[in-house]
Amino acid sequence: MKRLFNKLTIALLSMAFYAVFTGLATELTILTGLVASAVIALTLEPVLIKGELKPKDFVKLIYLIEYLLYFAATVLKEHFKIAKVILSRKIHVNPIIVEVPFNLENDYGITLLASTVTNTPGTITLHVDKTGKVLYVHWLMAKTMNSSEVKREIVKEFEELIKKIFG
Repeated sequence: MKRLFNKLTIALLSMAFYAVFTGLATELTILTGLVASAVIALTLEPVLIKGELKPKDFVKLIYLIEYLLYFAATVLKEHFKIAKVILSRKIHVNPIIVEVPFNLENDYGITLLASTVTNTPGTITLHVDKTGKVLYVHWLMAKTMNSSEVKREIVKEFEELIKKIFG
């Protein structure tokens, strides 16, 4: 019964992600989402969940949803900034490579942080130094070289949310 609950949780989460990313609610997309979610739940449940889900896992799920909403809002905001630069007559860019310090221990968390930076318009993670706990990031519209300000500008709340998800 516990494994069934795990499968159901994975299927519902997969369906929610599918619904958000497709943005459509036609019969075909709902059916496709349900089939894909069921396949994901049946095949990946033993890999994704090693035991039974606990109440703290649901709290982490809430942080994951908060992370996704914050990420979507940030990406939208940064897309508008990039569009403004592209469409303006005077291009104001200051491309540099900066070091962004991080305080994550979990490999999944570090990977998520690096991917988040890369998927945010205007920044690309070039290298992850796990021993030095630094991301090397190409920043298109750099505002500062100060490491604490760089961290605040680029990773913002992401690192704290990722700590709550994987901590």
